[in-house]
Amino acid sequence: MYRNNIPRHISSILPTKCARNSYFYFPKHILYPGIINKRLCRSLNSLFSITQRLILSFYNDGADSCSAYGDKHKDFTAQNGKFDKNLRSGLGSFSAFNPDIQSKLQNLKNYSRKLTTSGTISSHCFLNAEQNHNHIQNTFGVGKCHYSSDRIMKGSNLSVSKTSRALQITDLVVGMITGATFDTIKRIAKGQRTNWKESFLSEANMNRLTDSVCKMRGAALKLCQFLSMQQNALPQPLLDALANARNRADFMPQEQVLHILTSEFGDNWRDKFDQFDLTPIASASIGQVHLANVKGRQVAVKIQFPGVSDSIVSDIDNFIKLCDILHLVPESMFIDIFGKEIKSELLSECHYLNEAEFYRIFKQLLGGLDGFYVPDVLSGLTTNKILTTEFVTGISLDQAATILSQDKRNSIGSRLLKLVLNELFAFQLMNTDPNPRNFIYDIENDIINLIDFGAVRHYNEKFINDYREIVKASILGDKEMIKKLSYSLGFLCEKDTDEMIDTHINSVLLIGEPLRNDEYDFRNNEIIENIRAKTAKMIKIRSKPPPPEVYTLHRKLAGCYLLCHNLSAKIYTAYCKQILEID
Repeated sequence: MYRNNIPRHISSILPTKCARNSYFYFPKHILYPGIINKRLCRSLNSLFSITQRLILSFYNDGADSCSAYGDKHKDFTAQNGKFDKNLRSGLGSFSAFNPDIQSKLQNLKNYSRKLTTSGTISSHCFLNAEQNHNHIQNTFGVGKCHYSSDRIMKGSNLSVSKTSRALQITDLVVGMITGATFDTIKRIAKGQRTNWKESFLSEANMNRLTDSVCKMRGAALKLCQFLSMQQNALPQPLLDALANARNRADFMPQEQVLHILTSEFGDNWRDKFDQFDLTPIASASIGQVHLANVKGRQVAVKIQFPGVSDSIVSDIDNFIKLCDILHLVPESMFIDIFGKEIKSELLSECHYLNEAEFYRIFKQLLGGLDGFYVPDVLSGLTTNKILTTEFVTGISLDQAATILSQDKRNSIGSRLLKLVLNELFAFQLMNTDPNPRNFIYDIENDIINLIDFGAVRHYNEKFINDYREIVKASILGDKEMIKKLSYSLGFLCEKDTDEMIDTHINSVLLIGEPLRNDEYDFRNNEIIENIRAKTAKMIKIRSKPPPPEVYTLHRKLAGCYLLCHNLSAKIYTAYCKQILEID
């Protein structure tokens, strides 16, 4: 029987026998036994070929990690148990199809029997942390160290070893392969067109991806956050999943929080605070923020997730491998170069003492720039894993867009553009993270509080001078100068087509568009959509990656334009032209 005789509502069917002619048969208990057509077999062949490449690839990383981390990791066993379950349910019937997989995975499973503790946080540490918490509750009462109940957030154990994190990615791969297989079979059973990429991008698989990166946090979540900004360049289901991951992050359980506080501040860490809220007020890619009170002063305590700095390189390499094998992103995005820049940025972000110094530097640099404030750093409560700053109040720019008057929004937009141009051309030191939650607007005092200086980047003087000239050429509409400088800066090369050259020049002209006149109204322009369209087109047709500085610089510049657009702001640019030395 062929496709016409297969019932349209059969779901969750897995083949159980592989015949010599490579056709799969339905299980005997199905009322409509028969041969699935060649189209399904070709789809399944593609899926399992990819499965083999992925699992064997991640197996090599996992096995190496197991050997390197032979000093017993508890959560390896837990992760491996979940991995085994997915493996049995999704691939158990296909060992004959890919015989190498079972033997390789059996070796991987054998490592789990030797590993019993959880990286640097052992079961003894968890017990001590729980006892510490009970001691705090009993000795100081809820007021000293308490759990707030007015915020609903999702907590999950954070894997701290490279081994367990590699297994989480492997578990994600197996889950996505299984999901894609089911999706393909369902499409065939319903007589629908099949496409392996569409099956991988199914809603169930995108939910798996979101859940996995939110649980892993760290570099995996950061990479997804960056990729989610590539509008029009990636498939929409993938963009939606990445956006969900960007707006969500699980937080550490209190046991891990208590352990880190003890390891960084000592057993008497609670004496350093009048009050400490064990429920975080925010959670991001590499850390979470707690509200505390020190000598009557509210402070924000940012605590780094354990093991994040040690797993940055392996996490990004594994996710790039995943994207490459599954062809989730186009080759012309040069995700390997993209990943290299993210590694560098994240490794810098993990040094909280470094970030504390940037707080102090920007506080001095912005002292003469009206309308901004940088919180103080509490040096005595800051280490390389914990950063404590003055707690500032206000609303994020997301909220400001909906509740402030037009004049206030115009003022904020003008200040943001002034800040970006000062950072780039005056300070040559830029905070490259354009997250609107890093700008806290104090309505009462009309001040923009700036927080989170982990992603500060210095640009060399030659690059800054050349980039200043290309921005000036953009404002003046000088296409020939833009083209000349683009070759000099490395945006273009001899291999680029005329289409690529024209698209790049037009994209540069968009950068200078808001600065051509004395004012620019973001409400009545389509600059954001035009930038996205040009960027997406260049990603598809360019023959070389852009200069490495551009990954961070354009993220901040485009982010600033997007903030002004969301604020529906009319900006005033006379001051900006002074910075660029334009008459």
